[in-house]
Parts: sequence; structure tokens; C-alpha cells
Amino acid sequence: ELFKSSCYAFCLCYVFSGTTNEWKWLELISKGVQNGDITEDCYVQKPLDFIKMLCGTKYKDVNIVEIKQLESLPDGPQIVELKNPFGGSHFVVCNNKGELLFDASFPSKSWEMCLPISYRRFI
Repeated sequence: ELFKSSCYAFCLCYVFSGTTNEWKWLELISKGVQNGDITEDCYVQKPLDFIKMLCGTKYKDVNIVEIKQLESLPDGPQIVELKNPFGGSHFVVCNNKGELLFDASFPSKSWEMCLPISYRRFI
């Protein structure tokens, strides 16, 4: 159960933590759970508070922007929600050139299908 819904938390760590050390990400996610930003099954219920803990930056809001293709993404690394072939969705970090930058479940079937649903815009 601990990592059932952890892909979004790992993507936030990839983008905002300032480190590529995955063991450090586990520590940060654990701290997020202890702070109440993340549930025990790793669902990120307070992404803005978690981001503030990761990098110190306070964002005002997070928007879910629907997309149909990766070329619609803004420049730079983006947290993208993809359709999961087994139901639900899966988050990865990629760019508008279609390059996969991070996938917590690499290689995921979601990335292989690459059916974008949305991306997260942080304001």
C-alpha cells in the first residue's frame, strides 16, 4: 500500500527537490506523510505544501490542464498525467519533444501507450 499511488509524489520530488537521489526522495515522501501532505498510500493531498517542503517555494495554486499530445506542453520538464492501461492514471515527467525524463515505474505501460490526459501547471 505504501507506494500504491506514489508516482505523483516521486514526480514532484524529481522536479522540485533539487536532487536526483531517489533514497532522499523516499525520505522526503516519508516526511510528507508525517506532515499530512501525503496519505499513507502516497496520494498527494496537499501538493502545494509538499512542494514548499521540497524546495521552499510557495506556489499559489496548481492547475490541471487537459492535453491530447505532448507537443502541447510548455517548454521544460512537465509533470504529465497519462492514461493507465490497467485503469486510472499514471504520472511521469517529460517535455514537449516527447522525451521521457522520469518515470517511477520505468518502463511503464502508461508511457508505452503515451495517451496524455493532462499536465500540472504550478502558479
